[in-house]
Parts: sequence; C-alpha cells; structure tokens
Amino acid sequence: MKFERRGLIEVAQIESSSVLKESWERRMLSSSMLSICTGNALNQIAIPATMPYALGQVAAAMMIEFAANAYGQQGYRFYYADERQVDGRPPNLDRDGVAHAEMYWTLANEEKQSKCQVTFVKG
Repeated sequence: MKFERRGLIEVAQIESSSVLKESWERRMLSSSMLSICTGNALNQIAIPATMPYALGQVAAAMMIEFAANAYGQQGYRFYYADERQVDGRPPNLDRDGVAHAEMYWTLANEEKQSKCQVTFVKG
C-alpha cells in the first residue's frame, strides 16, 4: 500500500461520523446514539514497519475524541476501543470476539459518554 492512499481512511472516518450524527439528528436511526470504532494499539504504540497504518489509527482515534468532546454532552457517544494483552501489548492474532462483545455491551449500556479511548483485556 502506498503512503499517499492512506488518506482515504481518515476521510472515510470523518465522513462516516458526520453521516451518523446527521442521521441521529433527523432520528433516522432509532437505536441509541452510540458509535464504537474497533481500533488497535497503533494509535498509542509505535511498532516498526507499521507507520502508514498507524497514521490512520491515530487519525481515527483523534476524530473520535473530537466527536466525543464536541457532542458527548448532547447524548451522542463515540468510542475507540481496542483489545490488549495483560502486559499492554496488542493481541495480534489472538483477538477474542467474546471479549469485544462484552466490552461493547458495557459501553452500549452506559448512560453518558465516558472516556472515549477504551482498552480491554480478555477475561
């Protein structure tokens, strides 16, 4: 993947957040006003040879933080969530779907915006 093409990811994140908020405002979506982006550790940990991918994760995490700060008081909730190992490293190929579901269920049941960048450990 060429470095120049990564910009599409950031634009997609910004555009999808904008469309989602507009839909909430028009009440086109009847579900709770919640958006969870499944991330990874690349927005916080520098791993060799991952810079093009890490830049996209940093941009997505920042966009989510901006949205949470701007709209959290209005009932909109935005989260960037990623699974980690106990020592803080990414799980790599040992990701756990049940752990994701449990964390996302917890976030979905919060009454108001909490910390927008969430890390969790299986079990």
